[in-house]
Amino acid sequence: MSFDSLADWLSWLEAQRPEHDMVLGLDRIGEVARRLLPEKLAPTVITVAGTNGKGSTVALLDAMLSEGGLTVGAYTSPHLLRFNERVRIKGEMVSDHQLCEAFEQVNAARDDTFLTYFEFATLAALVIFSKSDLDVLLLEVGLGGRLDAVNIIEPDVAIVTTVALDHQQWLGNDIETIAAEKAGIYRREKPALFGDFPVPQSLLSVIDKIGAKPFLRENDFAIERCNKGLIFRGTGSASEKVTLSGLVEPELPLTSVACALEAIQLLPYPISVSAINAGLTKVAVAGRMQKLQVRRQDGREVTVILDVAHNPQAAQYLAERLKTLMSEQRLTAVLAMLDDKDFGSVVNGFNDIFNEWHVAAVGYGPRALPAETLADHLISRGQRVQCHENVADALDAALEVDDETNTVVVFGSFHTVSESLQHLQDRERQAQYE
Repeated sequence: MSFDSLADWLSWLEAQRPEHDMVLGLDRIGEVARRLLPEKLAPTVITVAGTNGKGSTVALLDAMLSEGGLTVGAYTSPHLLRFNERVRIKGEMVSDHQLCEAFEQVNAARDDTFLTYFEFATLAALVIFSKSDLDVLLLEVGLGGRLDAVNIIEPDVAIVTTVALDHQQWLGNDIETIAAEKAGIYRREKPALFGDFPVPQSLLSVIDKIGAKPFLRENDFAIERCNKGLIFRGTGSASEKVTLSGLVEPELPLTSVACALEAIQLLPYPISVSAINAGLTKVAVAGRMQKLQVRRQDGREVTVILDVAHNPQAAQYLAERLKTLMSEQRLTAVLAMLDDKDFGSVVNGFNDIFNEWHVAAVGYGPRALPAETLADHLISRGQRVQCHENVADALDAALEVDDETNTVVVFGSFHTVSESLQHLQDRERQAQYE
């Protein structure tokens, strides 16, 4: 099987098995990887897992290490607009040609071994990284940790950012079970970072059982705000104490900032405070408190905030940031979610924040939560709600709210943000031709 375009490869992969029909396990992908990949992909590998904050931590590490003069590769998922977003080298997306070549190699190496969409994509990314002369490779776990495809690669540093309830059908129904799954990325005698608290006992048990080196937030590293910026206190690779003051605070969770900074202290590279601050200043993650200015039909600009928050922990963080940053604004929600999410706990965290809600179903048929389900729940809580056929219509309606202080907040899933970004691009292109 061979295709000339990336679009054809992706269509073929999606037709083999929808991405939501997961097959966890490392035996099949491990077998193909042994045929395909060198023993070491980069001098330093950092793997990042966690319920929330994985992508932000990878982005922070990428920005700060790159500012420190290192060549960095980063693998993240899912993408918002282009598949190429998943594979970046030196901060840039790889080309369609590179991906097509890598898919060709993976397909040849797998023979008749079945690979899921995510496994196929992961191997293609690793093939590209293996040819790229990297200093540091950053790998974001797709789901869980222990049985996730990226766990075939041995990390030099492993980070679990947070543990909360999400993906229970695959990871377990309680925090302790989920934490043990995520701790599966830790390795013997290697740094094992955890950015949340309290620390689940199961995670500590995994660290102790395998003989990893624990670095725990509020014990080995911590971060706080002060009037002159962030202060980070951490631990170096020789157990020395490290203090960094006057750090720039990015619009990303402090948990992710703390994890990234502690990981840097454990690497064999001298990254200066100026490089760290340059990275913190430049870092931005699409779909994480992403702020855009969008022109309405009457020419007035409206602020739109896009966030992929889709579980209670992420929703709580988004609500807190909105209270802090947007207390003087009239907030209008655009919400669409997947049907396996705890939508009640997600929306209940926004009591008294939104003046009205515009709800829709994402365009991902097999897993779309009906807009009516969201609307019924919100109405039962006394909220003002309008139902729409799709995310684009919901966003258009929210943008036209007649209030000069109106700010639109789009959230609920990666699909919601992706469809919104695509629609805003389409609106902009259409306006250019009018």
